[in-house]
Amino acid sequence: MRLAYLHGLGSGPQSYKGTLLRERLAPEHELELPDLNQPSLEQLDPVAGLEHLDRLTEGDEWLLIGSSYGGWMSALFQARHPERVRRMVLLCPGFGLTDRWPSLLGAELMAQWQETGWLPLERGSRLSWSFLDRCRPLDPAPAVTCPTWIVHGRHDEVVPFESSVAYAEAHSNVELIAVDDDHGLTASVDRIEALVREELIGEAT
Repeated sequence: MRLAYLHGLGSGPQSYKGTLLRERLAPEHELELPDLNQPSLEQLDPVAGLEHLDRLTEGDEWLLIGSSYGGWMSALFQARHPERVRRMVLLCPGFGLTDRWPSLLGAELMAQWQETGWLPLERGSRLSWSFLDRCRPLDPAPAVTCPTWIVHGRHDEVVPFESSVAYAEAHSNVELIAVDDDHGLTASVDRIEALVREELIGEAT
């Protein structure tokens, strides 16, 4: 049984929560940190990311922790390969990603992104407009079949808390854990670690 953390959009394998959880779980448990920025962050393609996970996970059973974009990718991957993913913890999963961009950016920045072809991100990186085209054919909220826990902040301004409420209500195998936090969940790391230890690792061993 292997354990992996899938990072959010604009981040990478060295994301704050991923590396912190890796440090906390070591040395008893190895938390792997795959790179979802396939083929690159600028030309980010979720299908290429899923193919990367397909190669990485072949022949093993996995426990997944997915944050935001990584939460959506975790759900997409589990729906495609239910035999490989036994349990998941999703952190403010980024369901409905393409529909949320206009409200997140506003009309002016959306138009600028489309016109220039690039959206500036933090730390000097940028994201191609083609990312949206690559996301649209994919299920915005794929149904997962394994036991899944969602941790979502009530004050999340990036992914609406209500989206996880509706998702958990629609899937009997999904439990929502609401926390008084925002999208970063930095105040909830202790709760997340306990959940991973008790529900992912503890129940699967």
